[in-house]
Amino acid sequence: NNDELQRIQLIRLLEHSTAHRQKALTESCHKALFRRQERNYCSGTPLSKDLLVIYTRRSKYKWLIAEGFDVVIAALQKTNEECTRIHGLDTLDVHYTVFTTPDNTKLLGIIAVKGSRKP
Repeated sequence: NNDELQRIQLIRLLEHSTAHRQKALTESCHKALFRRQERNYCSGTPLSKDLLVIYTRRSKYKWLIAEGFDVVIAALQKTNEECTRIHGLDTLDVHYTVFTTPDNTKLLGIIAVKGSRKP
């Protein structure tokens, strides 16, 4: 199915993105996907640049225990892509939101939220 194909593409992308400035998040997300530790995985259709407004607003939530907003917001500001693909991945204690180019060839950034709340 399409989610499994997207999942495989994301694993390959994360394997080759270890030099990304979010090295620790990249490695932990890759490990969870590679070892199939996720409880849930989904890959959405590419979304418009409205994501910048949405995630800038979410980054200001005081109750959200998260890391990675700064990298994702900077990447969304700089990208020339018309759309961004978002992958969602839940493990037992972290929800990862992974931002890539629509064709999954470039990692833009990762937001990791501790606990059950999703960004």
